[in-house]
Amino acid sequence: ASINRSLVEVDLLLAGLQAALATRAFADLEAAAGDDRLALAGLARQSLLVRDIALVDLRGRVLAAVQPATREVGFALSSDFLASLSEAGAQVAMSLSAPTLNFSTGEHSLHFARVVTFVDGQRAALVAEVQVSALQRELSPALALPGVVTLLERDHGQVLAVVPAD
Repeated sequence: ASINRSLVEVDLLLAGLQAALATRAFADLEAAAGDDRLALAGLARQSLLVRDIALVDLRGRVLAAVQPATREVGFALSSDFLASLSEAGAQVAMSLSAPTLNFSTGEHSLHFARVVTFVDGQRAALVAEVQVSALQRELSPALALPGVVTLLERDHGQVLAVVPAD
């Protein structure tokens, strides 16, 4: 139940930002980049699970981000993940990446994303980074039993997090 609450929390965080940004024009983002970064930082601090939040174009270029390293280096978003964000269904649901290595921390992370369509028709993605180790803490049972392994995996079997860690 804890992992479900945590994943819903990330989705609600992104959905709230998505609704707020959808009332603006994409062209106005560069002028307000500093204000957007402060708003993103405030929201990221509301979640114990989210390490970073960024607004990226659908090619993966970071437009605004909480962490300075993300603004400089970007996220390690795969081309498959970025392509999935361009699909029609990505508009209404949260997307989840495969685990990737964060360039600045060296830790594995998952990226949760929601696509924003601005009033001028332009699209970008809100991306929340969650470290796999944070999800592993959520998956950890209150009482560890020898030989018991807990997995978080996709429907097609891709493992996203495992406790105990390999």
